[in-house]
Amino acid sequence: MTGTGLCAEPSRGATLAALEARGRSGLTVLDLDYRPIFWPSREEARRWVQRALEHVTVAVGNLDECDTAVGLREPRPAAHALRDRGVEVVVVKQGPDGVLAMDANTEVQVRPLPVEVVNGLGAGDAFGGALCHGLLAGWDLGRVTRFANAAGAIVASRLACADAMPDSAEVEALLRGGFGGLKSEAGTGVAGGHAEPSGSPPLDQGFGGLKSEAGTGVAGGHAEPSGSPPVNKGPVRA
Repeated sequence: MTGTGLCAEPSRGATLAALEARGRSGLTVLDLDYRPIFWPSREEARRWVQRALEHVTVAVGNLDECDTAVGLREPRPAAHALRDRGVEVVVVKQGPDGVLAMDANTEVQVRPLPVEVVNGLGAGDAFGGALCHGLLAGWDLGRVTRFANAAGAIVASRLACADAMPDSAEVEALLRGGFGGLKSEAGTGVAGGHAEPSGSPPLDQGFGGLKSEAGTGVAGGHAEPSGSPPVNKGPVRA
């Protein structure tokens, strides 16, 4: 389910009815997905997102979306606030600080992967799809989060969106460091190394705070949290 599905009827009622019928069973994932253009105010969005949170077991979003959901922008307090609402697994995309994931027993911090952004569209979708794949496969939280982060980084380095989604072998190769230098469709290699399965940091090659939606570091552009195309100049939003 997504937060955008709650912004208007009839999708709002249908979304909540489906969640209530499911009864917080199994893996029920809510992408917090706050897009201001669809809402009269953040407060109105918060009201409906909090209704949905009563029925989900997994919540994922960036810092702005966490603010919408629980009124907190700091990663750990926001994650704890979501857990206090009964969410079992919380994933917070932090832009320049990578990804924070938390459940009842584990807290994982995954560092960003620096890539050249060609098109930010679909990076968040890749992240979410990979997250669901790992959860359904029963992986531990660290592996799930690293896998999702790498999938988002790969899509950000490609021109297309749906057609650019990686398969598992590509994501695993990136995580192992066996990709031989991840190449974007613009012909640019990874700017700062890769994330080892242990979550070791990428090398710092001076590209600063440019980040993609998936919490991935980039060199030469960025993707806005809304998924708008990358730009090469101007202020950067984490």
